[in-house]
Amino acid sequence: MKTPNLDLEPLVSAQAQKHVTVNEALARIDAATQLAVLDRDLTAPPTAPEDGDRYLLPTGTTGLWSGHDGEVAAWDGAAQGWLFLAPRPGWRLWIIDEATLVVLTASGWQETGGGSSNPVAGGLLGINTTADPTNRLAVKTEAALLSHDDVTPGSGDMRLTLNKQATANDTSLTLQTGYSTRAQMGLTGDDDFRIKVSPDGATYHDSLVIDRNSGRARFDAVMIGNPDRANLYSMTGQTIPSATVTRIDYPSVTYDTNGFHTSAQDSRLTTPEAGGYKLQSFVQINGANDTSYILLYHKDASGTEISGPYAANMVTGYNTIVTPIISAGAGDYFYVECFQNTGADRVLLNVDKRNYFSIERVF
Repeated sequence: MKTPNLDLEPLVSAQAQKHVTVNEALARIDAATQLAVLDRDLTAPPTAPEDGDRYLLPTGTTGLWSGHDGEVAAWDGAAQGWLFLAPRPGWRLWIIDEATLVVLTASGWQETGGGSSNPVAGGLLGINTTADPTNRLAVKTEAALLSHDDVTPGSGDMRLTLNKQATANDTSLTLQTGYSTRAQMGLTGDDDFRIKVSPDGATYHDSLVIDRNSGRARFDAVMIGNPDRANLYSMTGQTIPSATVTRIDYPSVTYDTNGFHTSAQDSRLTTPEAGGYKLQSFVQINGANDTSYILLYHKDASGTEISGPYAANMVTGYNTIVTPIISAGAGDYFYVECFQNTGADRVLLNVDKRNYFSIERVF
């Protein structure tokens, strides 16, 4: 009767050649202790094995290994032959050429960690649950802790990095109820930081968007912080002929945070991207009366009028047009015209940049 685990032959009373039995038992113990194999993919024995070389045999073995699929083969230099061990569930062995630790389970050899290229079984790790090809790391727990390294020790920092392949992909923290998403935060669909919510896991509403280029934030459809804006003004004393529609010239720029205006744009403001905008126009003209008007127009990138004019009667003093929030596309533009019918030419009064035209992005 042999031992149940390593299949060792016990000594019997008055046995002759006891050393043979003992030496074979020692060889098997030596082969099974601190088990590390050179390879687990070879189907045929190597031609010149070294004493103590061990291999985990795959399916389809040939030659002297034939019929020993799934066993561990160890070369016994003293006996000049192969010794075979039949592993049992729970056995662990180190695969040297893969730098991987495996354990034998009812499903076969499973990787348990320590590999340089594939540290867990099939690239999957489940803790208290089963991982799958989509959720390769799956954890069921009431709490989880990630802390800085105070054992090695490390630098004292702790960074969690999420990386996506391209701008159009997602990298986010997703919060769910019953596996249906209710909130997300991260880079979803572009490279702006977003916090969004969902009532059903299908429809999403942006609550906060932080522009990656400017750092400005839009909260609940309203831009906060320093919004994109521009302010143009005129100091030229422009003449407004009688009974004539004249575009007001704004050749100077007080500020322009996102390229709304260039000298080639004929005193107009052009939206750099789609959004909601608010505009103001301040005009003062000498001798103005109620037969004079200032008009603000909104046209799309092709020049087709899509809203306006927004008009204000000219009176003595300052005259202001303030638009409601206007939804505009990228490349839409705005400009200001003046019409007066007093019977005489009038001149814009230009004192301390009081004639100006401004735009501000709201969302």
